[in-house]
Amino acid sequence: MTLSVGKGEIVGVAGLEGQGQRDLFRMLAGLTPARGGEIRIDGKTVLLSNPADAANAGIGFVPEERKTEGVFLGLRTDSNMTLPVLGRLGRFGVVNRAREQAAVDQEAARVDLSTRYLKLKIGALSGGNQQKALIGRVLMSGARHLVLFDPTRGVDVGTKAVIYDLIR
Repeated sequence: MTLSVGKGEIVGVAGLEGQGQRDLFRMLAGLTPARGGEIRIDGKTVLLSNPADAANAGIGFVPEERKTEGVFLGLRTDSNMTLPVLGRLGRFGVVNRAREQAAVDQEAARVDLSTRYLKLKIGALSGGNQQKALIGRVLMSGARHLVLFDPTRGVDVGTKAVIYDLIR
């Protein structure tokens, strides 16, 4: 099977549960080893042995199960969002809180997440707001290729519209 995605294209993968979609998405995120074939990004073959390889290749992943695979329920929402970029928000291992806050505020606005939720533990948020924070984290990472596994699952219709706009 060959799957080619051009710049700016959105591709949906559909099928009955258990038909390989989960394996495909997890493989593209570096969570499951590929059983054959090759993955090319921007014309270059990449090996995705782990999530760091996927991130270095510019892939951002939003998993199907946000509560068990996507967010850290005991951490604040702002901390969940900045996890992948902490190294860019400071110097010598010390995070510049003003830069962190500015980055989170900017991304929260982009994903239509109210700033009043940023200081709350993400586990206290609705599923839709958790999903917005998770997508914001992926976008904040600078990912150029988004792999979104059922990104509107378990969210209200208003949040679905926001997510669809973000995807477009």
